[in-house]
Amino acid sequence: GQAQGVKFAFDALNQPGLLDQLKKATKGTVDDLGLMKAAVNAKNFKIPLDQLATYLEFARRRAQQTGQSVDYLTESIITGLGRESPLILDNLGLSAKAISTEFQRTGNFGKAVGNIIRDELGKMGPEIDTTSDKTARLSAYWENFKEALGGGLSGTTNAVLDGVNNFLKTATNTLT
Repeated sequence: GQAQGVKFAFDALNQPGLLDQLKKATKGTVDDLGLMKAAVNAKNFKIPLDQLATYLEFARRRAQQTGQSVDYLTESIITGLGRESPLILDNLGLSAKAISTEFQRTGNFGKAVGNIIRDELGKMGPEIDTTSDKTARLSAYWENFKEALGGGLSGTTNAVLDGVNNFLKTATNTLT
């Protein structure tokens, strides 16, 4: 049920290829539902969706470096940008001082943070595929499988629920 609502909101973004971009940026370490939630939240916070893949790539790479959860840092970057909160962005190792300095230069919080993120990504060096990444990918594949299975069963489940509801309604009307 939750996935249906999120997928509906994600589809309403009308951004073909966005999910694939986000999967590539996170190297498959975040499940599809998590990526769709991030995109919908980003849109709600007026974060440019064309920058989202870069932000999520940064969250994934920072998670590698710090041992924190990719999901946690993904949520932190969306919430931090949306609320324009250096305190939340601190979770990603972005200093309030650097954000303030760049904000004074650009006059735009999102642009300031984006500039810092691109600069930090450039300093991170070559990517590695860690055991943690492989484990996160396995978890994401499992969540995607469960969502696909649930989506495939939703028509059957809805038919069963409708049948039970109709039976109970008929039985109640008969008894009263």
